[in-house]
Amino acid sequence: MGNRLRTMWRQVVTTRRRWWLVVPFAGGMLLTALFVGASAVMLSPTTIRSPRHVEVVIPAGAAQMVERGEWIPGIPSEIVFVTGDVLTVRNQDRVAHQAGPFWVPAGTSLNVPLNRPTVLRYACSFLATGRLGLEVRPRIGPVTLVWHTVALGVPVGVGLSVVFFVVSQL
Repeated sequence: MGNRLRTMWRQVVTTRRRWWLVVPFAGGMLLTALFVGASAVMLSPTTIRSPRHVEVVIPAGAAQMVERGEWIPGIPSEIVFVTGDVLTVRNQDRVAHQAGPFWVPAGTSLNVPLNRPTVLRYACSFLATGRLGLEVRPRIGPVTLVWHTVALGVPVGVGLSVVFFVVSQL
């Protein structure tokens, strides 16, 4: 069997049938690129973007609304960020509000840079539920997508090339 493999390899290197290796290799890379891109988009659509500034505005009268158990429109109880985002909490209420360790006096703003992936759950005075969830996900950039495509695509392409070559020799 070893002599047969050496003979087949010499044929690949010395003949014009090299396209039997190039075409499946390129196809494997293309399939992997499509798979990696589709997976990244489907599994984490919020992380394929540039960092941005996210603002949460606590409206006037928010303390009374929360006291009555009313939901304040425009303030979600769960927010997903990517690393590099900056959260600004702007308090337009006459009452100071708190979200975990962050204290926002009446009429002021607080900027919170979100620089590492984490999941946070805070006690919160401006939501009817009394809880605010923040999730910071790692940002997926083009370099990450290219790296994963190459890291997965080369073995897939080589495997397809070998399969096509062996099948062509039968």
